[in-house]
Amino acid sequence: MRSIRGVFRFTLPFLLGVCAFAQGPPVILSVENSATGAVRDSTHATAANSFITVYVSGLSAPDSTGNLFPATSYDGIEVEWDDEPMPLYNVLPSKNLINTMLPSNAGNSGAGTLLVKTPAGLSSSYVIELLPADVGIFRLPDPNNPNFMQGAALIAGTNWFAMPASLAPAYNLPTPCTGLAISTPCAQGAAPGEEIVIYFTGASIATAGGVPSAQPLPTGLAAPVNGSVLYETLETPVVTIGGNLANVQWCGIAPGTAAEYQLNVTVPSGVGPGDTIPVQITMSGSTDTVTIAVRSP
Repeated sequence: MRSIRGVFRFTLPFLLGVCAFAQGPPVILSVENSATGAVRDSTHATAANSFITVYVSGLSAPDSTGNLFPATSYDGIEVEWDDEPMPLYNVLPSKNLINTMLPSNAGNSGAGTLLVKTPAGLSSSYVIELLPADVGIFRLPDPNNPNFMQGAALIAGTNWFAMPASLAPAYNLPTPCTGLAISTPCAQGAAPGEEIVIYFTGASIATAGGVPSAQPLPTGLAAPVNGSVLYETLETPVVTIGGNLANVQWCGIAPGTAAEYQLNVTVPSGVGPGDTIPVQITMSGSTDTVTIAVRSP
C-alpha cells in the first residue's frame, strides 16, 4: 500500500499567535489519532502501536522530508513515552506537528506520559489513557468536500482503489479499471463477493501468527515486507459493509510497516451499489466508520 502509506489526517487548525520559531521549551497543544483526528488525552484513550499526531509549539527546525522511521531524533527534536524514545515519521514545524507512534509494549490499560524534547528544553508532561484498541481508518480526503470520508481501501491483489469516479481526478487515477493491469493504480467500486483490503491504525497488539503468548512486533521495527513473518491481531474485528456483517479473512500489521494494519474482508452479497457505502470496523468497543464505492456485480 505504498501509494497511501504515511497519509495522515491533520485536523487541528493552525493556531493564531503560535509561531513555528518560538523561543523557549516546546508546549504540547494536542494529541490526536492520526487517522481520525480524535483528541487523545487522560480521558480519551488511545492504544499501543497506534499512529498519533502530536501538535506542539516551539519547534525551530526545517520540515522533515520523506519518512523518518525508525529514527527517534530529528534536528534535536524527540518524543518520549514513559521515558522511551518513540519512532518519528514526520516532523513539520511549519504545521506545529509531529507524526509518531506509541510503543508496541505500552500496554492496554492505565495511562502513560508523553514528552517532547527540543534543544530549547523539555515540554510539560501530557498524560494519555490506554485501552486495548483505538480504531482509526485512514482516509483519502476529497479536496472539494472536507466531510467526505473515503476509506483507504484497495480491491485485494490489485492497486485498484475502491473509490467513486468523482474522487478519482483528485488522485490522478483513471476510472474504471477495465483492461488495466492489476498493478496500475486506478479507481472503481468493489463488487459484492470481492475481497478488499482496508488500511487502519489502533488495532493494538499483533504477534507472529497471532499467538497470544508471543511477543508483539518490537517498537522501531517493521514487519517483514516479504511476509515471511505475519503479525496478526489477537482480536478479530467485527466489520460491516453497507450494514451487512462482512467475513474477515485476515487482520494484522501490513507487511513492511510498523503501526499500519491491514484488514482483508469480503464485500457481502447483499450490498447494493453506491459511492458512499459505509464500512465500520469495531475492536474492543472502539469503532470507526468510513465509506467506499461499491459497483453492481
